[in-house]
Amino acid sequence: ARVLGASFSVPFRLGWSRRTMVHLRRPVAWWVAVAAGAGVAAYVLSRLVRRRSSSAARRPPVRVFTRGKRAAQDGVAAGRVHSPVVARTQERNRDKARAHVQFGQLLFKSGRLSKAVGHFEQAVKLDPKSARGHYELADALQQLGEAARSAGHYEIVLELRPACVEAASNLAVAYLASGRVEDAVLMSRRAIELESERAAKATDAGVSSKAKSGINSEAHYNLNAALRACGRPQEAYEHTWAAIEAAGGKRVSPIHLPGPQAPGIVTSWLGRRSQPKVTVVCVRWGIKYGSQYVNKLFRAVRANYSGEAQFVCFTEDPSGLDACISSVALSDVAGWRGWWYKAALFGPNGTRSGRVVYLDLDTIIVGPLDDIFGYDGPFATLSADDFACEKDNACGFNSSVMVWDATACASRLAPLYDGLTDGLAMQHLLRFDHWIEMALPPRRPCEPGSRDSPGKAGYVDVLQDVFPGQIVEFKHSCADRLPEGARIVCFPRSPKPHEVTSDWATRCWHDL
Repeated sequence: ARVLGASFSVPFRLGWSRRTMVHLRRPVAWWVAVAAGAGVAAYVLSRLVRRRSSSAARRPPVRVFTRGKRAAQDGVAAGRVHSPVVARTQERNRDKARAHVQFGQLLFKSGRLSKAVGHFEQAVKLDPKSARGHYELADALQQLGEAARSAGHYEIVLELRPACVEAASNLAVAYLASGRVEDAVLMSRRAIELESERAAKATDAGVSSKAKSGINSEAHYNLNAALRACGRPQEAYEHTWAAIEAAGGKRVSPIHLPGPQAPGIVTSWLGRRSQPKVTVVCVRWGIKYGSQYVNKLFRAVRANYSGEAQFVCFTEDPSGLDACISSVALSDVAGWRGWWYKAALFGPNGTRSGRVVYLDLDTIIVGPLDDIFGYDGPFATLSADDFACEKDNACGFNSSVMVWDATACASRLAPLYDGLTDGLAMQHLLRFDHWIEMALPPRRPCEPGSRDSPGKAGYVDVLQDVFPGQIVEFKHSCADRLPEGARIVCFPRSPKPHEVTSDWATRCWHDL
Protein backbone atom coordinates (compact mmCIF):
# COMPACT_ATOMS: atom_id res chain seq x y z
CA ALA A 1 0.00 0.00 0.00
CA ARG A 2 2.76 2.34 0.77
CA VAL A 3 4.46 1.54 -2.55
CA LEU A 4 1.32 1.88 -4.62
CA GLY A 5 0.33 5.04 -2.81
CA ALA A 6 3.74 6.61 -3.13
CA SER A 7 4.52 9.15 -5.71
CA PHE A 8 7.74 10.05 -7.42
CA SER A 9 8.79 12.60 -9.90
CA VAL A 10 9.55 12.10 -13.63
CA PRO A 11 11.45 14.78 -15.38
CA PHE A 12 9.75 16.02 -18.59
CA ARG A 13 11.60 18.40 -20.86
CA LEU A 14 9.36 21.08 -22.42
CA GLY A 15 12.19 23.10 -23.96
CA TRP A 16 15.89 23.27 -24.52
CA SER A 17 16.65 25.26 -21.39
CA ARG A 18 17.45 23.64 -18.08
CA ARG A 19 15.30 26.22 -16.38
CA THR A 20 12.22 24.88 -18.13
CA MET A 21 12.60 21.37 -16.73
CA VAL A 22 9.35 20.34 -15.11
CA HIS A 23 8.86 17.40 -12.81
CA LEU A 24 5.49 15.72 -13.17
CA ARG A 25 4.34 13.81 -10.15
CA ARG A 26 1.92 10.86 -10.68
CA PRO A 27 0.88 7.93 -8.45
CA VAL A 28 2.33 4.52 -9.21
CA ALA A 29 -1.17 3.12 -9.97
CA TRP A 30 -1.54 5.60 -12.81
CA TRP A 31 1.67 4.39 -14.43
CA VAL A 32 0.60 0.75 -14.05
CA ALA A 33 -2.67 1.48 -15.84
CA VAL A 34 -0.87 3.26 -18.70
CA ALA A 35 1.47 0.31 -19.13
CA ALA A 36 -1.43 -2.17 -19.17
CA GLY A 37 -3.29 -0.12 -21.82
CA ALA A 38 -0.22 0.02 -23.99
CA GLY A 39 0.14 -3.74 -23.77
CA VAL A 40 -3.45 -4.34 -24.78
CA ALA A 41 -3.11 -1.97 -27.75
CA ALA A 42 0.06 -3.72 -28.88
CA TYR A 43 -1.68 -7.12 -28.70
CA VAL A 44 -4.69 -5.97 -30.76
CA LEU A 45 -2.46 -4.35 -33.37
CA SER A 46 -0.40 -7.52 -33.75
CA ARG A 47 -3.55 -9.60 -34.30
CA LEU A 48 -4.79 -7.24 -37.01
CA VAL A 49 -1.47 -7.33 -38.81
CA ARG A 50 -1.39 -11.13 -38.65
CA ARG A 51 -4.94 -11.43 -40.04
CA ARG A 52 -4.27 -9.03 -42.90
CA SER A 53 -1.08 -10.91 -43.80
CA SER A 54 -2.90 -14.26 -43.96
CA SER A 55 -5.76 -12.90 -46.19
CA ALA A 56 -3.27 -11.27 -48.54
CA ALA A 57 -1.53 -14.59 -48.96
CA ARG A 58 -4.81 -16.26 -50.08
CA ARG A 59 -5.86 -13.44 -52.50
CA PRO A 60 -4.72 -13.75 -56.18
CA PRO A 61 -2.10 -11.25 -57.18
CA VAL A 62 -3.31 -7.87 -58.42
CA ARG A 63 -2.44 -7.18 -62.04
CA VAL A 64 -1.89 -3.47 -62.45
CA PHE A 65 -0.28 -2.29 -65.64
CA THR A 66 -0.30 1.48 -65.16
CA ARG A 67 -0.85 3.84 -62.31
CA GLY A 68 -3.61 6.12 -61.14
CA LYS A 69 -7.07 6.76 -62.50
CA ARG A 70 -6.00 6.00 -66.08
CA ALA A 71 -5.00 2.51 -64.98
CA ALA A 72 -8.43 1.91 -63.57
CA GLN A 73 -10.13 3.09 -66.77
CA ASP A 74 -7.89 0.92 -68.95
CA GLY A 75 -8.58 -2.04 -66.76
CA VAL A 76 -12.33 -1.51 -66.98
CA ALA A 77 -12.19 -1.36 -70.75
CA ALA A 78 -10.00 -4.45 -71.07
CA GLY A 79 -11.71 -6.40 -68.30
CA ARG A 80 -8.35 -7.48 -66.87
CA VAL A 81 -7.83 -5.44 -63.74
CA HIS A 82 -9.30 -6.59 -60.46
CA SER A 83 -8.94 -4.24 -57.57
CA PRO A 84 -11.15 -2.19 -55.28
CA VAL A 85 -10.19 0.94 -57.22
CA VAL A 86 -11.30 -0.55 -60.52
CA ALA A 87 -14.51 -1.92 -59.01
CA ARG A 88 -15.41 1.52 -57.68
CA THR A 89 -14.62 3.06 -61.10
CA GLN A 90 -16.84 0.54 -62.84
CA GLU A 91 -19.69 1.23 -60.47
CA ARG A 92 -19.34 4.98 -60.92
CA ASN A 93 -19.36 4.56 -64.71
CA ARG A 94 -22.49 2.42 -64.53
CA ASP A 95 -24.21 5.04 -62.43
CA LYS A 96 -23.23 7.77 -64.87
CA ALA A 97 -24.41 5.64 -67.80
CA ARG A 98 -27.80 5.11 -66.15
CA ALA A 99 -28.11 8.84 -65.60
CA HIS A 100 -27.32 9.54 -69.27
CA VAL A 101 -29.91 6.96 -70.35
CA GLN A 102 -32.59 8.46 -68.14
CA PHE A 103 -31.90 11.98 -69.35
CA GLY A 104 -31.78 10.77 -72.95
CA GLN A 105 -35.19 9.15 -72.53
CA LEU A 106 -36.63 12.47 -71.39
CA LEU A 107 -35.14 14.21 -74.43
CA PHE A 108 -36.47 11.44 -76.68
CA LYS A 109 -40.00 11.84 -75.37
CA SER A 110 -39.81 15.60 -75.88
CA GLY A 111 -38.82 15.12 -79.53
CA ARG A 112 -35.21 16.28 -79.18
CA LEU A 113 -33.79 13.20 -80.86
CA SER A 114 -30.34 14.49 -81.76
CA LYS A 115 -29.54 15.49 -78.19
CA ALA A 116 -30.99 12.22 -76.94
CA VAL A 117 -28.62 10.34 -79.24
CA GLY A 118 -25.67 12.23 -77.71
CA HIS A 119 -26.58 11.12 -74.19
CA PHE A 120 -27.20 7.52 -75.27
CA GLU A 121 -23.81 7.46 -77.00
CA GLN A 122 -22.16 8.74 -73.82
CA ALA A 123 -23.96 6.03 -71.84
CA VAL A 124 -22.66 3.17 -74.00
CA LYS A 125 -19.20 4.70 -73.93
CA LEU A 126 -19.19 4.67 -70.13
CA ASP A 127 -20.77 1.23 -69.93
CA PRO A 128 -20.26 -0.77 -73.16
CA LYS A 129 -22.28 -3.66 -71.73
CA SER A 130 -25.39 -1.58 -71.04
CA ALA A 131 -28.13 -3.34 -73.03
CA ARG A 132 -30.58 -0.58 -72.16
CA GLY A 133 -28.18 2.08 -73.44
CA HIS A 134 -27.65 0.31 -76.76
CA TYR A 135 -31.39 -0.32 -77.14
CA GLU A 136 -32.34 3.30 -76.54
CA LEU A 137 -29.58 4.52 -78.86
CA ALA A 138 -30.74 2.17 -81.62
CA ASP A 139 -34.34 3.30 -81.17
CA ALA A 140 -33.40 6.96 -81.45
CA LEU A 141 -31.22 6.36 -84.50
CA GLN A 142 -34.06 4.49 -86.16
CA GLN A 143 -36.36 7.43 -85.56
CA LEU A 144 -33.77 9.66 -87.23
CA GLY A 145 -33.69 7.40 -90.28
CA GLU A 146 -30.20 6.01 -89.65
CA ALA A 147 -31.19 2.39 -90.15
CA ALA A 148 -27.68 0.98 -90.65
CA ARG A 149 -26.30 2.46 -87.41
CA SER A 150 -29.46 1.44 -85.60
CA ALA A 151 -29.06 -2.17 -86.73
CA GLY A 152 -25.53 -2.31 -85.29
CA HIS A 153 -26.70 -1.39 -81.80
CA TYR A 154 -29.68 -3.76 -81.91
CA GLU A 155 -27.22 -6.52 -82.78
CA ILE A 156 -25.21 -5.64 -79.65
CA VAL A 157 -28.38 -5.81 -77.56
CA LEU A 158 -29.06 -9.33 -78.84
CA GLU A 159 -25.47 -10.32 -78.02
CA LEU A 160 -25.96 -9.10 -74.46
CA ARG A 161 -29.55 -10.35 -74.14
CA PRO A 162 -30.25 -13.07 -76.73
CA ALA A 163 -33.89 -13.45 -75.60
CA CYS A 164 -34.88 -9.79 -76.09
CA VAL A 165 -37.95 -10.02 -78.32
CA GLU A 166 -38.27 -6.28 -78.85
CA ALA A 167 -34.68 -5.96 -80.05
CA ALA A 168 -35.21 -8.76 -82.58
CA SER A 169 -38.42 -7.18 -83.89
CA ASN A 170 -36.84 -3.74 -84.21
CA LEU A 171 -33.72 -5.17 -85.82
CA ALA A 172 -35.92 -6.69 -88.53
CA VAL A 173 -37.35 -3.22 -89.19
CA ALA A 174 -33.85 -1.75 -89.40
CA TYR A 175 -32.76 -4.46 -91.82
CA LEU A 176 -35.82 -3.82 -93.97
CA ALA A 177 -35.21 -0.07 -94.00
CA SER A 178 -31.57 -0.52 -94.97
CA GLY A 179 -32.38 -2.91 -97.82
CA ARG A 180 -31.26 -6.13 -96.10
CA VAL A 181 -34.55 -7.87 -96.84
CA GLU A 182 -33.33 -11.47 -96.49
CA ASP A 183 -31.85 -10.64 -93.08
CA ALA A 184 -35.18 -9.02 -92.19
CA VAL A 185 -36.98 -12.29 -92.99
CA LEU A 186 -34.64 -14.30 -90.76
CA MET A 187 -34.79 -11.82 -87.87
CA SER A 188 -38.59 -11.61 -88.05
CA ARG A 189 -38.81 -15.38 -87.75
CA ARG A 190 -36.42 -15.27 -84.79
CA ALA A 191 -38.60 -12.64 -83.08
CA ILE A 192 -41.68 -14.84 -83.57
CA GLU A 193 -39.85 -17.81 -82.03
CA LEU A 194 -38.65 -15.74 -79.08
CA GLU A 195 -42.20 -14.53 -78.45
CA SER A 196 -43.47 -18.11 -78.43
CA GLU A 197 -40.79 -19.08 -75.90
CA ARG A 198 -41.66 -16.09 -73.71
CA ALA A 199 -45.36 -17.02 -73.90
CA ALA A 200 -44.57 -20.59 -72.82
CA LYS A 201 -42.63 -19.30 -69.81
CA ALA A 202 -45.49 -16.93 -68.97
CA THR A 203 -47.92 -19.84 -69.09
CA ASP A 204 -45.77 -21.84 -66.68
CA ALA A 205 -45.62 -18.82 -64.37
CA GLY A 206 -49.41 -18.44 -64.42
CA VAL A 207 -49.57 -14.86 -65.73
CA SER A 208 -52.56 -13.23 -67.44
CA SER A 209 -54.03 -14.58 -70.68
CA LYS A 210 -52.94 -11.49 -72.63
CA ALA A 211 -49.30 -12.17 -71.86
CA LYS A 212 -49.78 -15.83 -72.80
CA SER A 213 -51.09 -15.12 -76.30
CA GLY A 214 -47.67 -15.65 -77.86
CA ILE A 215 -48.50 -13.40 -80.83
CA ASN A 216 -45.81 -10.89 -81.69
CA SER A 217 -47.87 -8.72 -84.02
CA GLU A 218 -44.97 -6.49 -84.99
CA ALA A 219 -42.82 -9.46 -85.97
CA HIS A 220 -45.63 -10.83 -88.15
CA TYR A 221 -46.06 -7.41 -89.76
CA ASN A 222 -42.33 -7.26 -90.48
CA LEU A 223 -42.22 -10.79 -91.88
CA ASN A 224 -45.10 -10.01 -94.24
CA ALA A 225 -43.41 -6.84 -95.44
CA ALA A 226 -40.01 -8.53 -95.80
CA LEU A 227 -41.39 -11.45 -97.81
CA ARG A 228 -43.20 -9.03 -100.11
CA ALA A 229 -40.02 -7.01 -100.54
CA CYS A 230 -38.22 -10.23 -101.50
CA GLY A 231 -40.83 -10.85 -104.21
CA ARG A 232 -42.42 -13.76 -102.34
CA PRO A 233 -46.00 -12.60 -101.66
CA GLN A 234 -47.48 -16.10 -101.82
CA GLU A 235 -45.14 -17.19 -99.02
CA ALA A 236 -46.31 -14.17 -97.00
CA TYR A 237 -49.95 -15.16 -97.51
CA GLU A 238 -49.33 -18.77 -96.53
CA HIS A 239 -47.37 -17.78 -93.42
CA THR A 240 -50.20 -15.49 -92.30
CA TRP A 241 -52.92 -18.09 -92.86
CA ALA A 242 -50.89 -20.70 -90.96
CA ALA A 243 -50.34 -18.27 -88.06
CA ILE A 244 -54.06 -17.40 -87.94
CA GLU A 245 -54.99 -21.07 -87.85
CA ALA A 246 -52.39 -21.75 -85.14
CA ALA A 247 -54.00 -19.00 -83.05
CA GLY A 248 -57.44 -20.62 -83.35
CA GLY A 249 -58.79 -18.78 -86.38
CA LYS A 250 -60.07 -20.03 -89.71
CA ARG A 251 -58.74 -19.66 -93.22
CA VAL A 252 -61.08 -17.68 -95.45
CA SER A 253 -62.14 -19.53 -98.56
CA PRO A 254 -60.90 -17.94 -101.79
CA ILE A 255 -63.31 -15.35 -103.14
CA HIS A 256 -64.56 -16.09 -106.63
CA LEU A 257 -65.66 -13.06 -108.60
CA PRO A 258 -68.19 -13.38 -111.42
CA GLY A 259 -67.07 -14.00 -114.96
CA PRO A 260 -65.11 -11.37 -116.87
CA GLN A 261 -66.91 -8.33 -118.15
CA ALA A 262 -65.22 -5.80 -120.38
CA PRO A 263 -64.73 -2.69 -118.25
CA GLY A 264 -65.74 0.51 -119.93
CA ILE A 265 -68.36 3.23 -120.23
CA VAL A 266 -72.04 2.34 -120.23
CA THR A 267 -73.86 3.67 -123.30
CA SER A 268 -77.57 4.14 -123.92
CA TRP A 269 -79.55 2.58 -126.80
CA LEU A 270 -79.17 5.86 -128.67
CA GLY A 271 -75.42 5.41 -128.59
CA ARG A 272 -74.89 8.30 -126.21
CA ARG A 273 -72.79 8.09 -123.11
CA SER A 274 -75.11 7.32 -120.19
CA GLN A 275 -73.57 7.56 -116.74
CA PRO A 276 -74.91 5.02 -114.23
CA LYS A 277 -76.18 5.88 -110.78
CA VAL A 278 -73.43 5.16 -108.29
CA THR A 279 -73.07 5.09 -104.53
CA VAL A 280 -69.93 6.89 -103.38
CA VAL A 281 -68.80 5.71 -99.95
CA CYS A 282 -66.10 6.82 -97.53
CA VAL A 283 -65.04 5.88 -93.99
CA ARG A 284 -64.33 8.34 -91.17
CA TRP A 285 -63.17 7.08 -87.80
CA GLY A 286 -61.56 8.90 -84.89
CA ILE A 287 -60.24 12.44 -85.00
CA LYS A 288 -57.56 12.22 -87.70
CA TYR A 289 -59.90 13.60 -90.35
CA GLY A 290 -62.52 16.19 -89.47
CA SER A 291 -65.97 16.49 -91.01
CA GLN A 292 -64.57 19.05 -93.50
CA TYR A 293 -62.71 16.21 -95.24
CA VAL A 294 -66.00 14.39 -95.85
CA ASN A 295 -67.78 17.55 -97.01
CA LYS A 296 -65.01 18.59 -99.42
CA LEU A 297 -64.89 15.11 -100.95
CA PHE A 298 -68.68 15.13 -101.41
CA ARG A 299 -68.61 18.56 -103.08
CA ALA A 300 -65.76 17.54 -105.37
CA VAL A 301 -67.62 14.40 -106.49
CA ARG A 302 -70.78 16.37 -107.14
CA ALA A 303 -68.85 18.94 -109.19
CA ASN A 304 -66.96 16.37 -111.30
CA TYR A 305 -69.50 13.62 -112.01
CA SER A 306 -72.22 14.18 -114.59
CA GLY A 307 -74.38 11.27 -113.45
CA GLU A 308 -76.42 10.68 -110.30
CA ALA A 309 -74.48 9.83 -107.15
CA GLN A 310 -75.53 9.07 -103.61
CA PHE A 311 -72.88 9.92 -101.01
CA VAL A 312 -72.63 7.73 -97.88
CA CYS A 313 -70.21 8.13 -94.98
CA PHE A 314 -69.53 5.23 -92.60
CA THR A 315 -68.70 6.92 -89.30
CA GLU A 316 -69.27 6.81 -85.56
CA ASP A 317 -69.74 10.59 -85.44
CA PRO A 318 -71.96 12.12 -88.17
CA SER A 319 -71.90 15.61 -86.65
CA GLY A 320 -70.81 18.39 -89.00
CA LEU A 321 -71.64 16.55 -92.24
CA ASP A 322 -73.54 18.26 -95.03
CA ALA A 323 -77.27 17.55 -95.09
CA CYS A 324 -77.02 15.72 -98.43
CA ILE A 325 -74.62 13.13 -97.00
CA SER A 326 -76.10 9.93 -95.59
CA SER A 327 -74.35 8.32 -92.64
CA VAL A 328 -74.08 4.69 -91.59
CA ALA A 329 -72.91 3.65 -88.12
CA LEU A 330 -69.62 1.78 -88.10
CA SER A 331 -69.64 -1.83 -86.98
CA ASP A 332 -68.67 -2.22 -83.34
CA VAL A 333 -66.04 -4.93 -83.68
CA ALA A 334 -63.40 -5.31 -81.00
CA GLY A 335 -59.89 -4.49 -82.18
CA TRP A 336 -60.90 -2.62 -85.31
CA ARG A 337 -59.19 0.72 -85.87
CA GLY A 338 -58.26 3.04 -88.69
CA TRP A 339 -58.23 1.50 -92.15
CA TRP A 340 -59.65 -1.81 -90.87
CA TYR A 341 -63.06 -0.14 -90.82
CA LYS A 342 -63.03 -0.35 -94.61
CA ALA A 343 -64.23 -3.91 -94.09
CA ALA A 344 -67.57 -2.46 -92.92
CA LEU A 345 -68.28 -1.61 -96.58
CA PHE A 346 -68.69 -5.33 -97.23
CA GLY A 347 -70.60 -6.14 -94.03
CA PRO A 348 -74.33 -6.25 -93.19
CA ASN A 349 -74.64 -2.44 -93.41
CA GLY A 350 -72.86 -2.17 -96.74
CA THR A 351 -74.49 -1.30 -100.04
CA ARG A 352 -76.11 -4.39 -101.54
CA SER A 353 -76.92 -3.28 -105.07
CA GLY A 354 -75.70 -1.00 -107.84
CA ARG A 355 -72.27 0.40 -108.63
CA VAL A 356 -70.21 1.34 -105.54
CA VAL A 357 -67.16 3.60 -105.54
CA TYR A 358 -64.99 3.92 -102.43
CA LEU A 359 -62.67 6.92 -102.01
CA ASP A 360 -60.21 7.57 -99.19
CA LEU A 361 -60.85 10.85 -97.40
CA ASP A 362 -57.30 12.03 -98.14
CA THR A 363 -57.86 12.27 -101.89
CA ILE A 364 -58.33 15.31 -104.10
CA ILE A 365 -60.62 15.18 -107.13
CA VAL A 366 -58.98 17.24 -109.88
CA GLY A 367 -60.93 16.26 -113.01
CA PRO A 368 -64.02 14.54 -114.48
CA LEU A 369 -64.91 11.21 -112.90
CA ASP A 370 -67.19 9.82 -115.60
CA ASP A 371 -64.68 7.26 -116.90
CA ILE A 372 -63.73 5.84 -113.49
CA PHE A 373 -67.29 5.81 -112.16
CA GLY A 374 -68.43 4.12 -115.39
CA TYR A 375 -66.25 1.03 -114.79
CA ASP A 376 -68.56 -1.98 -115.14
CA GLY A 377 -66.34 -4.90 -114.14
CA PRO A 378 -66.85 -6.99 -110.97
CA PHE A 379 -64.13 -5.44 -108.79
CA ALA A 380 -61.21 -3.09 -109.32
CA THR A 381 -58.73 -1.35 -107.06
CA LEU A 382 -55.34 0.34 -107.29
CA SER A 383 -51.94 -1.22 -107.83
CA ALA A 384 -49.22 -0.30 -105.34
CA ASP A 385 -46.63 -0.07 -108.11
CA ASP A 386 -46.96 3.67 -108.68
CA PHE A 387 -46.99 4.65 -105.01
CA ALA A 388 -43.79 6.03 -103.52
CA CYS A 389 -44.59 4.54 -100.11
CA GLU A 390 -45.21 1.05 -101.55
CA LYS A 391 -41.81 0.35 -103.08
CA ASP A 392 -41.48 -2.85 -101.00
CA ASN A 393 -44.86 -4.22 -102.09
CA ALA A 394 -44.36 -4.93 -105.78
CA CYS A 395 -47.57 -5.88 -107.58
CA GLY A 396 -49.62 -5.48 -104.39
CA PHE A 397 -52.90 -3.65 -103.85
CA ASN A 398 -53.64 -0.17 -102.55
CA SER A 399 -57.26 0.35 -101.50
CA SER A 400 -57.34 4.16 -101.66
CA VAL A 401 -59.88 3.75 -104.48
CA MET A 402 -62.11 0.71 -105.02
CA VAL A 403 -64.97 0.16 -107.48
CA TRP A 404 -67.27 -2.88 -107.51
CA ASP A 405 -70.64 -4.16 -108.67
CA ALA A 406 -72.57 -4.71 -105.45
CA THR A 407 -75.47 -6.41 -107.24
CA ALA A 408 -73.23 -9.20 -108.51
CA CYS A 409 -70.53 -9.23 -105.83
CA ALA A 410 -72.01 -8.17 -102.45
CA SER A 411 -72.45 -11.72 -101.17
CA ARG A 412 -69.16 -12.86 -102.71
CA LEU A 413 -67.23 -10.06 -101.00
CA ALA A 414 -68.79 -10.72 -97.55
CA PRO A 415 -65.70 -12.71 -96.35
CA LEU A 416 -63.74 -9.45 -96.41
CA TYR A 417 -65.89 -8.51 -93.40
CA ASP A 418 -66.62 -11.90 -91.83
CA GLY A 419 -62.97 -12.96 -91.79
CA LEU A 420 -62.03 -10.02 -89.54
CA THR A 421 -64.66 -10.33 -86.82
CA ASP A 422 -62.50 -12.57 -84.60
CA GLY A 423 -59.67 -9.99 -84.63
CA LEU A 424 -56.92 -12.55 -85.36
CA ALA A 425 -56.07 -11.34 -88.85
CA MET A 426 -55.33 -7.86 -87.50
CA GLN A 427 -52.79 -9.35 -85.10
CA HIS A 428 -50.82 -10.75 -88.02
CA LEU A 429 -51.35 -8.12 -90.73
CA LEU A 430 -50.51 -4.45 -90.55
CA ARG A 431 -52.81 -3.11 -93.25
CA PHE A 432 -56.22 -3.72 -94.80
CA ASP A 433 -54.52 -3.73 -98.22
CA HIS A 434 -52.60 -6.86 -97.26
CA TRP A 435 -55.85 -8.48 -96.16
CA ILE A 436 -57.58 -7.99 -99.53
CA GLU A 437 -54.45 -9.28 -101.27
CA MET A 438 -54.90 -12.53 -99.33
CA ALA A 439 -58.67 -12.83 -99.66
CA LEU A 440 -59.29 -11.61 -103.23
CA PRO A 441 -58.14 -13.22 -106.46
CA PRO A 442 -54.75 -11.96 -107.61
CA ARG A 443 -54.31 -8.96 -109.84
CA ARG A 444 -53.41 -9.55 -113.44
CA PRO A 445 -49.86 -10.89 -113.84
CA CYS A 446 -47.70 -7.80 -113.95
CA GLU A 447 -44.24 -7.02 -115.12
CA PRO A 448 -42.44 -3.80 -114.23
CA GLY A 449 -43.43 -1.12 -116.73
CA SER A 450 -46.07 -3.25 -118.49
CA ARG A 451 -49.74 -2.44 -119.01
CA ASP A 452 -51.91 -5.52 -119.64
CA SER A 453 -55.27 -5.42 -121.36
CA PRO A 454 -58.19 -5.46 -118.91
CA GLY A 455 -60.85 -8.09 -118.42
CA LYS A 456 -58.90 -11.36 -117.98
CA ALA A 457 -60.79 -14.08 -116.16
CA GLY A 458 -59.96 -14.82 -112.52
CA TYR A 459 -58.16 -11.58 -111.72
CA VAL A 460 -58.88 -8.30 -109.95
CA ASP A 461 -58.82 -5.34 -112.32
CA VAL A 462 -56.23 -2.65 -111.68
CA LEU A 463 -57.62 0.85 -112.13
CA GLN A 464 -54.32 2.29 -113.37
CA ASP A 465 -54.38 -0.31 -116.17
CA VAL A 466 -58.01 0.29 -117.06
CA PHE A 467 -57.74 4.10 -116.89
CA PRO A 468 -54.06 4.99 -117.45
CA GLY A 469 -52.91 8.29 -115.97
CA GLN A 470 -56.23 9.17 -114.32
CA ILE A 471 -55.38 8.10 -110.73
CA VAL A 472 -51.98 9.24 -109.42
CA GLU A 473 -50.14 9.42 -106.11
CA PHE A 474 -48.95 12.81 -104.89
CA LYS A 475 -45.31 12.05 -104.04
CA HIS A 476 -44.76 9.85 -107.06
CA SER A 477 -46.39 12.04 -109.71
CA CYS A 478 -47.34 15.50 -108.38
CA ALA A 479 -44.32 16.78 -106.47
CA ASP A 480 -43.52 19.29 -109.26
CA ARG A 481 -46.78 19.71 -111.13
CA LEU A 482 -50.16 18.06 -111.70
CA PRO A 483 -49.88 15.51 -114.55
CA GLU A 484 -52.04 16.13 -117.58
CA GLY A 485 -55.08 13.88 -117.63
CA ALA A 486 -55.12 13.25 -113.86
CA ARG A 487 -58.54 12.88 -112.24
CA ILE A 488 -57.79 11.69 -108.69
CA VAL A 489 -54.73 12.44 -106.56
CA CYS A 490 -54.11 10.08 -103.60
CA PHE A 491 -52.25 11.01 -100.41
CA PRO A 492 -51.57 7.65 -98.69
CA ARG A 493 -48.99 9.04 -96.26
CA SER A 494 -47.77 12.59 -95.67
CA PRO A 495 -48.38 15.30 -96.62
CA LYS A 496 -52.16 15.44 -96.44
CA PRO A 497 -54.44 17.60 -98.63
CA HIS A 498 -54.71 20.41 -96.07
CA GLU A 499 -50.90 20.71 -96.04
CA VAL A 500 -50.52 21.18 -99.81
CA THR A 501 -50.59 24.77 -101.07
CA SER A 502 -50.21 24.25 -104.84
CA ASP A 503 -52.56 26.18 -107.10
CA TRP A 504 -54.42 23.07 -108.17
CA ALA A 505 -54.80 21.92 -104.53
CA THR A 506 -56.14 25.34 -103.54
CA ARG A 507 -58.63 25.31 -106.39
CA CYS A 508 -59.75 21.68 -106.03
CA TRP A 509 -59.71 21.27 -102.24
CA HIS A 510 -59.13 24.37 -100.11
CA ASP A 511 -61.71 26.51 -101.92
CA LEU A 512 -64.49 23.93 -101.79
